[in-house]
Amino acid sequence: MKAVPLVYGFALFICSFFLCLPSRGQTKYFVTQTGTGAGVGSWASAAGAAQLQGILAGAASGDTIWIAMGVYHPTAYPAGSTGGATNRDFAFTIASGVAVYGGFVGTETFLTDRTAGHTTSFSGDIGTAGYLPDDCYHVLVGTGLAATTLLDDIKIDSGYANGTGSISLGGQAFGRTLGGGIFMIAAEPTLSNCTIANNQANGEGGGLYLSNCTALLIKGCAFSGNTALSNGGAVSKETASPVTFDSCTFTGNWSFVAAGISGGGGIYSAGGSGDLIEGCLFSADKAFNAYGGAVFYNGTGALTMTRTTLTGNTASSFGGGLANVGGAGFDITHCNFSANTSAWGGGVYSSGTGGTYAWDTLQGNTATSTNGAGGGGFYNDAANPVVSHCLFQNNTTGGGNGAGQYDNGAAAPIDSNTVFQSNSAQGNSANGGGYYHAGGAGLFLNCVFVDNSASGDGGGYYNNSVQPVESCTFYHNTAGTTGGGVYDEGGEQAKYYNNMLWGNTPNSFGLGGGSTAQFTLLYNDFPESGSYAGSTVVGNLAQAPTFYDASSYAGPDGQWGTIDDGLHLASPSGTGGTDAVPPAGSFGSVGWPADDIADAARPDAGANLADMGAYEGTVIPLALSLVQFYADGLGVLHWSVAAPAASFVLTRSSDGWAFSPVASLGGSVMSYADTSVAPVFYYKLEVMLADGSTQWSGVVMVRRGPGLAQLRPNPVVSSATLYVSAPGNANIFDASGRLLRVLSLATGNNPLSFAGLAPGTYFLELDVVNGLRQVIPFVKE
Repeated sequence: MKAVPLVYGFALFICSFFLCLPSRGQTKYFVTQTGTGAGVGSWASAAGAAQLQGILAGAASGDTIWIAMGVYHPTAYPAGSTGGATNRDFAFTIASGVAVYGGFVGTETFLTDRTAGHTTSFSGDIGTAGYLPDDCYHVLVGTGLAATTLLDDIKIDSGYANGTGSISLGGQAFGRTLGGGIFMIAAEPTLSNCTIANNQANGEGGGLYLSNCTALLIKGCAFSGNTALSNGGAVSKETASPVTFDSCTFTGNWSFVAAGISGGGGIYSAGGSGDLIEGCLFSADKAFNAYGGAVFYNGTGALTMTRTTLTGNTASSFGGGLANVGGAGFDITHCNFSANTSAWGGGVYSSGTGGTYAWDTLQGNTATSTNGAGGGGFYNDAANPVVSHCLFQNNTTGGGNGAGQYDNGAAAPIDSNTVFQSNSAQGNSANGGGYYHAGGAGLFLNCVFVDNSASGDGGGYYNNSVQPVESCTFYHNTAGTTGGGVYDEGGEQAKYYNNMLWGNTPNSFGLGGGSTAQFTLLYNDFPESGSYAGSTVVGNLAQAPTFYDASSYAGPDGQWGTIDDGLHLASPSGTGGTDAVPPAGSFGSVGWPADDIADAARPDAGANLADMGAYEGTVIPLALSLVQFYADGLGVLHWSVAAPAASFVLTRSSDGWAFSPVASLGGSVMSYADTSVAPVFYYKLEVMLADGSTQWSGVVMVRRGPGLAQLRPNPVVSSATLYVSAPGNANIFDASGRLLRVLSLATGNNPLSFAGLAPGTYFLELDVVNGLRQVIPFVKE
C-alpha cells in the first residue's frame, strides 16, 4: 500500500475524516487529463480532468477512483454548497467511503504496477500561476466521512485560506487563522505516512489543527518547515481525546507568540489528557517567546512519551525540548534530550504534578539564563516527579543554578539510580553543577555525581532544603568556592547516610550559615576528619576507596548503571574498609536501600555489610557478563552471554521496582515470549553462571497497548501464531492494498497458515470487539 504523500502543504477542511486501509470496491472509475469516456471500466474509457469534480462527489461508498498523473484543479463549488462570491470558493468534494488512488501513468492493471515519479496533484492554483492570493480557499473538503475513506498517493497543494470564518481554516501554504495545512473539527482521523511541510497559520497549528476530535492516530508522518504565529508550529491540539503520535518526525517547525504560557515549536497539546508520543524524532524545532521548543504539553492529565529523541530544539523561555505544564501522572521513559536550549530548563521544564522520568538521557542541553534558576538538563518547578535510572551528562548553565537539574519542588521529588556526569554551572558564581535543590523533602538514593563543576558552591550537589541523601557516590567534582562534593546552605535537618565522597575539590562538604545546627552525617566515607561545628557527624570512615577502574566510569559496555561500571569497589563487601557498619535502624524512616544503582541486591540492613556509595559488591568483568538483553518490536525478550551460563531466571514488574519470577530457563535458551498482555511491563534477567555466581541484567521496558495483538514469528515461513486479548476479525492485504484473506479470531493464541502466499510484504489488519484497530506489517519468506 502506497503512502499518502501530502507534500509541501495542502488545503484540507475536514469533518470526521479518516485515512485508512482501502475499502472493498464496488465501481471503479478511471480519470486521465485527456480522457473522453464515461470513466467506468478501464483506462480506455477514462473520463477527463473536467469530469473529476463530479466523479469525486458522486461516487458511492465502496467505490474506487484511479487518477492518472497530472495537475487537476477544482472546477465548481463543493457539493452541497450554495456557491460563493468568487471562483476561489471552488473545491473538490470527496464522498464518504470512497478510495482515491493517484500516481498512475494510465496503463496499469494493478495498484502494484504504479512506479515512482508520476505525481497526481489536486491544486488550488486556479489564477495566476504561483500567486497565492488568487488560489482556492480550500482544495479538498469532506464532511461526515466514514472510516473507509482513503487518499493514496495524492498531492494536495496551493490552497490559501485567507478569508473569514471557515475560509480562514485549513489553507495550504498560509492558513489565515487555524491549521495552515489541515484543519480538523469533530473528526476521527488516522494520518499515516504523510508529509506535511512548509505551511503557515496566523493562529495555531501551522501544519495541523485538531479541535474536538476523537480516536486520533498520527503514524509515520513527517512535519517540517511549518510555522504558526501562535501555538503549535507543526501541530496544535485543542481536544479532550488523546492523540497518539507514533514514529513521526518533526523538523524545523516554529511557533511565534507574544508571551505567556504557550508555544510548542513541534507540538502544542491542551484541553485533554492521555496523549502518547512514541518512537518520534524532534529536531531544530523552535518556540519563540514561549515554552517547549519541541513539545509544549498543557493538558489536564497524563502525557506518555517513550523511545523519543528531542535534539537541537530551542525555546526562548522554558523547556528547550519539552515543557510539561499542568499535566498529572506523566510518564517520560527511554527518551533522549540532547543539545536543546532555552532560558530555563534546556532539556526539560516540568511544572505538572507527580509523574515519572525513567531511563532517560539528558545530554548537552543548555539553560542560558545568567542568574538564579537554570536547569541545563531539567528544571523541575513544583512538579515533584520520580526520576530514576536517568543520565544527566554535559549539560550547562550560563550563570543560572543547577546545570544537570534545578529542583524547585514544593513536596517530595525523588531521584534514584541516576547519574550526573560532567555537568557545568558556568558564569558568575553559579551553584550546583550536578544538581541544585531549592525546595521540598524528597530523597536521593543510589545516585552518582562525577566530574561536575560549579563556578560558585556545590560542584556535585547544592542543597537549600530538606533532602536526605543516601548511598550515593560523589567523585571528582569541583566548586569554585566551596563544597566540591556537596554544599549545604541551610538544609532544615538534611541528613546524609552511607555516602562516599572522594576526590572532590576543594572539599567534600561546604556549609552555609543556616546549616550547621541541623547538618547530620551518619556513616559516610569522606577524607576530612573531625566534625562540623554544631552538626552531627557519626561514623565517618575517612578511608580512601579502591575503585575497580576510576578511568572507565561506565565500564567496557559504555552504559552507566550496569554491573561492569568502574566505580564499583575493587574488593568484596566486608573486606575493603569501605563498608557501612551502622547499627540496624540507625537511618530511621529512610531505611536501607534494597538494591544498588545497577539493580544488584544489597544485604539486609541488620547484616551491617552494605557497601558505601551507589554500588554494591565488586564489578563483574564483561567477559563473564551478559552481553545484551533487549525486547524486539513484538515484545519478545532476547539475550546473549559471552560465557556459558547454567540457567536463567526472567523476572517481571508492573512498576519497575518490585520484580517477581516469570520463568526459569535452561542455559541454552536465549529468548522468551511473555504472553501476558498489559500496557507496560518491566523485565530483569538473572544469569546463573557455571561457577555458581549470579549476575543481573539492566531493566528492559516493554510497552503494549491494551488489547493489541502480537504475531510470532515475524518474518513467517509457512505458519505463525497470532495472539489477541479479545475476539474479532482480521484481514490480510498485500503491499498494494488488495484484500487476500478474512480471518475470524478467538481470544488467545490463533494458529495461522500462510501457505499459498508468495514471498513478500503483507499487512494484517485487526478490528477487535473493544474497538481497537491495529495493522501489523509482516514478511513472508
